[in-house]
Amino acid sequence: MSTQQFLPPRNYILEEPEVYVERYRIIDEASLPFLTEQVEKSGNEAYRTVLLGKQAGLGIDAYGKAMRWVGRADRLAYHDLKNAADWLYSPAIFELDRLLTTSNADELLLSDEEFESEALYWRELAEKAAWTDIESALLTGTRPVLWQTLPGKPCMHNARFGKGSLFVVTYKGKQFAITAKHVVGGVDPAIFRLVLAESKDILPVHAGRHPLAGSEDHQDDSEDVFVWQIDVASTAPGIEWWSWNLDGLCRKVSDISPGQRVYAVGYP
Repeated sequence: MSTQQFLPPRNYILEEPEVYVERYRIIDEASLPFLTEQVEKSGNEAYRTVLLGKQAGLGIDAYGKAMRWVGRADRLAYHDLKNAADWLYSPAIFELDRLLTTSNADELLLSDEEFESEALYWRELAEKAAWTDIESALLTGTRPVLWQTLPGKPCMHNARFGKGSLFVVTYKGKQFAITAKHVVGGVDPAIFRLVLAESKDILPVHAGRHPLAGSEDHQDDSEDVFVWQIDVASTAPGIEWWSWNLDGLCRKVSDISPGQRVYAVGYP
């Protein structure tokens, strides 16, 4: 039975295995403390067992075994990849989608019905995981800039004006809100307030500054930057927010290779 008979086209771009291994290594390092905290709060023993297995590297071990079987004994690769996915090792999701596309029911010792069900399940899961990666990477640090003379609900006497993009980032242990200088043009930067859309909390910031002298026309992109440093020490207890960690994400333009995907984000 061929997956071409029932499997919908793949909407995400399937990367090479090593791409997912490196990507999720970074994601896991960043998210594991938060995940641990949430599991401990829930008190769910099943979740705790899976988390302990993840921390012990059981998913990575199963994935390594599976990849050694791929192309030699796909039936064994299939079972080890499922084991890796059970231990929350995300690269296994994409390799299961790849394997179930290139193999067939007989090779995996599955009935036609089981094979169809598995192929559809892992394709759907891979699509969701791929979109979640993109959504998290692109949107978590992106916010709109809207100006108002006075804080509060907009009305005809206190309308919002201007429009632009702002990015919340972490760099060398400090947090910054960054926008383009032209977005601040004609506005007193001192009225800036960084409002968290998810909670309506306002993050305190130090006075904004433009790091380079630049021209008034901002024709050079490197000059078209305006930055506020977030005053983390003065933030109310318990307030949390998303930001991009530029220590791990920042790359030189020269590092981009032909064929790599490049995304642009912002508002509107």
